[in-house]
Amino acid sequence: MLMGGPIATVYSAAMVGKETLKTLPMLSNMLGAWFNMEDSPFLNTLAGVGSKFSEGTSDYAKSHVISAEGLANMITDVALQWG
Repeated sequence: MLMGGPIATVYSAAMVGKETLKTLPMLSNMLGAWFNMEDSPFLNTLAGVGSKFSEGTSDYAKSHVISAEGLANMITDVALQWG
């Protein structure tokens, strides 16, 4: 990655935590369907917190092939793949 050791470690841990917050409620709901369990409001709140920290793309960037936001997202994707 382009960042140094401790910063890269913290950034990677934050990304894993964000994805885990979004994944655990989904897995709980899948298992709950098999065992007739109720949905947990707490886990749904965790999923909302995880989604809140996910990046979004503006409507302008979605409708225009060449935009500063689209190019920045592509550069970020390539940089994250190097790490």
